[in-house]
Amino acid sequence: MVRVRIAPSPTGLAHVGTAYMALFNWAFAKKNQGVFILRLEDTDQKRHVLEAEEAIYSALKWLNITPDESPVKGGSFGPYRQSERLLRYQEAADKLVKSGTAYSKDGAIWLKMLPNIVFKWEDAVRGKISFDSNQLKDWVILKSDSNPTYNFANVIDDLDMKISHVIRGEEHISNTPLQLSAYQALGQKPPVFAHLPVLRAADHKKLSKRRDPVSLQWFREEGYLPEALLNFLALQGWSHPEEKDIFLADEFAKLISLERIKTSAPVFDFKKLDWLNGQYIKNKDNQELTDIISQEFAPEIPKELVGKFIPLVKERLRKLSEFKGSVDFFLKTPEIKLSLLTNQTKYSPSEIKQALIQTIKAYENSSTWAVAELEATGHYLLEITGWTPRELFMTIRVALSGKTATPPLFEMMAVLGKDETIERLKLAAGTVK
Repeated sequence: MVRVRIAPSPTGLAHVGTAYMALFNWAFAKKNQGVFILRLEDTDQKRHVLEAEEAIYSALKWLNITPDESPVKGGSFGPYRQSERLLRYQEAADKLVKSGTAYSKDGAIWLKMLPNIVFKWEDAVRGKISFDSNQLKDWVILKSDSNPTYNFANVIDDLDMKISHVIRGEEHISNTPLQLSAYQALGQKPPVFAHLPVLRAADHKKLSKRRDPVSLQWFREEGYLPEALLNFLALQGWSHPEEKDIFLADEFAKLISLERIKTSAPVFDFKKLDWLNGQYIKNKDNQELTDIISQEFAPEIPKELVGKFIPLVKERLRKLSEFKGSVDFFLKTPEIKLSLLTNQTKYSPSEIKQALIQTIKAYENSSTWAVAELEATGHYLLEITGWTPRELFMTIRVALSGKTATPPLFEMMAVLGKDETIERLKLAAGTVK
């Protein structure tokens, strides 16, 4: 049976790299009707942060990647925190000492590295990899404080959890020969190893929390939808058989194969992520968007208004955090800069003022305030002013919003309402001297 795991250290923020590894492990387990497990490698108590555990649980819940077994749910493995398994590691190390494959020195327990052995494995992503044991040294499996080292605890945990496939980042390739030596000393068969390329920044260096936005909480606060982020992460290490850019995590889980995973290091392209996120926003149900934005991004705006604004702005949004900035002019009369008005046309200030006055009169006479009528009046104004659509409609847009980029003009006017539209046009006309 396929059993896979992720094993983050709860020492800080929930990292986007954790989500990346979680996605591939979750998808592989789902495709093979297997089990996806979360365990916490928390033996480094000096760096352990209790809040970091909750950050990991919260991030996985937000992404809808739910472990089948975890420290929260429990399961056949028992404790999923290494700090609760110290006796198990000590017993395993003592057993190796008794067998003669390990020895005590300076209060620690060391595993003997046998000479003239080739540690090799068929990596499910990278093919054949081998290391000469003559290039390796004896290594500590249990420190003098009785805590296990990373590589030893890793092996014991994976054996006890019956892990079938270890799917992890390529930075762990150098750990694998040491772990294989532990499997050999224990007389146990190792799992299948699959080493994915690590995520890299634009400068091709590994993503770093010191230089790059890597916290999953940051992605959430910026307004990336979880399904868009998962879609993006899938494309970082894999390509769709039909070369599709947009697909949900469930589709990824149906199609994933370790053989299709790329070995070249992917660059974390925020422009591509923003584009993808924009596509997901555009296709999301308006009511669902209203609920998310009202709760997380604009709680101070009445939900009824958010619902009115969503259809107007969703086509232009790349992140949900942009919502407030895209609708701020609806909520507060903008200050109109004369230069912004006069820069939209070839006409003089007096001609611009006259066009605004004509616009005010035409819309004051509107009997209803529906989009179709507003547009019809706009085309009537084109005839009587002789202006081009771009010149006239951009001038009206700036007069109403103080911006050159807004939702569609007539839909915007419909939401503003007749009284507010007329009032803003008069204020704008008054700024033109």
